[in-house]
Amino acid sequence: MKNSKSFRILTVFVAVLIFVCAFGGGFVVGRTTAKPQNMPNCEVVYAEIISVYDSNFHVRGLDVNDINGRGEFTFFAKENTALVWRGTELSLSDFQAGDRIAFYYSGEVLLTYPEQVQNVLMIKLLDDEV
Repeated sequence: MKNSKSFRILTVFVAVLIFVCAFGGGFVVGRTTAKPQNMPNCEVVYAEIISVYDSNFHVRGLDVNDINGRGEFTFFAKENTALVWRGTELSLSDFQAGDRIAFYYSGEVLLTYPEQVQNVLMIKLLDDEV
């Protein structure tokens, strides 16, 4: 009788421990994948490329953005700007006029025409093929 009660207590303890570990692991995985890594407090704009010259992008925001993301923007892809497509690193030559992208930025945006984004952290190609 005593053995059976100890076994039940141990079983309940192990089940609770597994649940807590699974919940904690899911929380950590979700937290690290919800936003691009190392990009706290960044904004994202979905856009179509109007032109690319060297590392200078001229884009038009898509209608899915809020009102502040629907205009035209220019920005430079700097050395530390991540260029990606489905987790694969790209080069600047992979981006063409007409491509749809998401660009992640933080910091200032100069309110000129087109608006000038100062600190682009990542440019993500959204098209199905490169």
